[in-house]
Amino acid sequence: MHITDVRAVALSDPVPAEKRHRTDLETKVKTDATVILVESDDGTVGIGASLGHPPTITSIVEGELAPSLLDEDPLYTERLWEKLYTGSRWQPSLERGYSQPRADRRGVTLEAISGLDIALWDLKGTLLDQPVYNLLGAVRDDVQGYASGGWAPGEEAEAELRGYVEKGFDAAKMRVVGEDDFAIANTVERVEAARRGVGDDAELMMDAHGCLDVSTSRRRSG
Repeated sequence: MHITDVRAVALSDPVPAEKRHRTDLETKVKTDATVILVESDDGTVGIGASLGHPPTITSIVEGELAPSLLDEDPLYTERLWEKLYTGSRWQPSLERGYSQPRADRRGVTLEAISGLDIALWDLKGTLLDQPVYNLLGAVRDDVQGYASGGWAPGEEAEAELRGYVEKGFDAAKMRVVGEDDFAIANTVERVEAARRGVGDDAELMMDAHGCLDVSTSRRRSG
């Protein structure tokens, strides 16, 4: 069995003006992702995804990384990761037991490698008819799931967060900065409304998306 094809599909979709929000990458005006497909000779396809600039990810995957995977056995997942990460140093890395990465294995290149690694694990799980968590080494039977959202402004956060609990979630994550104006008072109002929505028994978490400086974070945590 061997890998016959590696390809990337660049995707981009604009965020409607009324749904845009602040993140550590400033105001989010579009959502980008690259779907990565790795195919074996029996036609089985593993699917992964990378964030980052899609045309750049696509170029790295298809132009630089794909050749190192073609004709390889897709079940040798760790060896393939070493080839992707250390490049021509992969053999001494495996022999010595530690990676010897090149200087360019960082940033967007790691985004591309991560997407390929996900696709390879997905392919392996499909070929062996096993969930990936079993292949990685399962230690528990279940994990807690939580809802992720919480963009609604002001008092509307109560209904939004209550909706997650009504769907069966016992934990939910909301955003520090929502669809309303950026102000500490607005955050306080939204969090209080969210807590009313989920009640006292559900966990409520907050995500600032890296959009707050240190002094503002301290003021908001007080």
